[in-house]
Amino acid sequence: MTEGLLPRTLADRSRRPRDERFDTLTARRPILEAGFAQVARQTPGVEIVRGVGVQEPLSDASDISGVPHVRGVRLSTGEQVTADLVIDAMGRRSQLPQWIAGLGGRPLTEEASDAGFAYYARHFRARNGHVPEFRGPMGGPLGTLQTLTIPGDNSSWTVALSPTAGDAPLKALRHAEVWERVVRSIPHIAHWLDGDPLTDVLPMAGVLDRYRRIVVDGKLVVTGLVAVGDSWACTNPTAGRGVSLGLQHAIALRDAVRDSGAEPCRLALRLDELTETSLTPWYRDQVERDRHRAAQMSALVAGRTPDNGATPRQQMQVAFMAAAAHDPEVARAWLDTFLCLALPQEVMARPGLAQKVMSFAGAPVPQVSAPTRAALLELVQG
Repeated sequence: MTEGLLPRTLADRSRRPRDERFDTLTARRPILEAGFAQVARQTPGVEIVRGVGVQEPLSDASDISGVPHVRGVRLSTGEQVTADLVIDAMGRRSQLPQWIAGLGGRPLTEEASDAGFAYYARHFRARNGHVPEFRGPMGGPLGTLQTLTIPGDNSSWTVALSPTAGDAPLKALRHAEVWERVVRSIPHIAHWLDGDPLTDVLPMAGVLDRYRRIVVDGKLVVTGLVAVGDSWACTNPTAGRGVSLGLQHAIALRDAVRDSGAEPCRLALRLDELTETSLTPWYRDQVERDRHRAAQMSALVAGRTPDNGATPRQQMQVAFMAAAAHDPEVARAWLDTFLCLALPQEVMARPGLAQKVMSFAGAPVPQVSAPTRAALLELVQG
C-alpha cells in the first residue's frame, strides 16, 4: 500500500527497503472487532460474556488513605466479579469520572474540547471486486472542506466529507444527492462513487478530543482500575489514529503489568509513566492540528485569509508537507508520523531531515483540483 500513500508528485514512488512498515490493515469496525473477538475466544484463560453490562466498580480497602481501590465490578445482572485489575476499555462512552466519584475518589484530570468538525460519510462495495485506485491524497483539506477515502474489507470502502460543524450551507451534505454532487466535483475522488452504496449518508458531529489521567499532582486518585484506548484519550476520526494508539496502549499496559506484578499502586504509576511518555504526545499533536485546521477552514468560510504559519511549529508542519511532495526520504518520514510510527520531533531529529524540510519553508504545498467556495455553495444549493 506504500505506493498509494506516497504523494503522487514524487518522481519515484517505487517500493524501498523497510517500506513494509507502512503496510496497513484497513477494515470496517465490526469486521475488525469480530477478528479480535475470534482470537480472544481461542485464547486460553479468556472468557467472553455477551449481553451483560458493567453497572459499577466495587471498592475494597486501599493501601493509600483516601484513595479507593477497585476489587471488581457489579454486572447488570447483579452478579459480582472480583478481579486483581479492572480495565476500562469502554471507549468514548466510558463512565470513568462518574465511577471514581461514586467510589469517593478525588476528581481525575480531564480535558475535553470539540474541534468543530462534522462528518458526512457513505460506505460502498465494488461491483467488480476492485477497490478504486488513489489518484490523489487519501485525505486532507480542500478549502472549506476535508475529504477522506478509506479502503475497507471485502472490496468495500468509505468516502467522507468533513466541513466545520458551523458551516451552515454544508449541512445539506446530509442529503445523498447533494453529497454525491460535491464528491463528483472533486476529480481525484469522483471515481470512488463507482460502486454499490451500502448506506445512505451517515452524518456525525460533536466528536470530542478528550484526555483523562488518574494521576493528579503526582498522586493517584484510584487503584485497581485503569483506562486504555479511547477511555483514556480520544481524538476526532480524521487522522484515523484510534486503533493504532489503542493497540499501543494495550501493549503499554501489558508491559506495566510485567514490570509491576500484582502491586496496584506501582502498576498504575508505571502505566501512567508509559502513557505520558509514549502516547500523550500523540494526543497533544492531534489536538493542535485539529484546532489549527478548524481555524483555517473557519477563516475561509468567513472570507478571511487563514494564518498558515502562526507559530514555528505550524511553519514546520507546512514545510514538512511541501518537502514531502518532492523528496522521497521526507515523504517516508511524513508517513512515519501519519501512521503513528514516530512522533514529528523524532523524525525531525534524524540526521539532515530538518534541514531538508526547512529548505522548503515558504514553498507552497501542492494542491489538488477542487471546487472554489463559490462553486461549492452552488453545488449544495442545487
